[in-house]
Amino acid sequence: MSDRGRRTQNAVRDQLVAAAVREHQPRRRRRRLRVATVLVVAGLGIAAGADATGLLRSGEPLDQPFPGTLRDASTTATDGPRLAVSALDATGRRWGVGAFRSRTGRDCVTAGLVIGTQLGIMREGRFHPYGKEVTGVCFDLERLPSVRDLMPVRGEHPVTLVFGRGRPSYRPAPLLYDGRRYEPTLGRDGSFLFVIDGIVAINRLREETRSPAEVDG
Repeated sequence: MSDRGRRTQNAVRDQLVAAAVREHQPRRRRRRLRVATVLVVAGLGIAAGADATGLLRSGEPLDQPFPGTLRDASTTATDGPRLAVSALDATGRRWGVGAFRSRTGRDCVTAGLVIGTQLGIMREGRFHPYGKEVTGVCFDLERLPSVRDLMPVRGEHPVTLVFGRGRPSYRPAPLLYDGRRYEPTLGRDGSFLFVIDGIVAINRLREETRSPAEVDG
């Protein structure tokens, strides 16, 4: 590689690392709100950084990345989350949904930044993958058609993740926000993910109207 090429590569690397540090924000306490099927609003304050280029330092796995969230046998994984679906935002960062069964057999999901095949969060400049006993949003598929969670991701390029899981036949309606229409990215197990530009005001977020035949439930 030429000296010029090395200088360009180093400059890009420095920018990526600086972006990861700038976007770190203090985590916020989780709040819960129920609407429609189940919508749980979580102020998680996750920061995001560079992709899987080997530039990020790794931190310890986190079993409880968001203090203040419910942690008991009904919400705790036994072998960590399995990456079920992922999608890119406008800057090329990859976000994902992790699915798992809780200790009591409930179906659960969580979400975060994807680095390689791992799901986790950025904290103090380090990527922390979720641990084997991470907690999530859990529900009973026999009683409810789906569960949703909303995760604001603050920083230089903020996004909001709307994610969840439903029965195999469940298809979430597109979301409407500030004049834009967002389609979900779907996983094979019923997991789904919307990546919305900016921090969403929940009172302005709407589902696209569908006919009764289109709604599973």
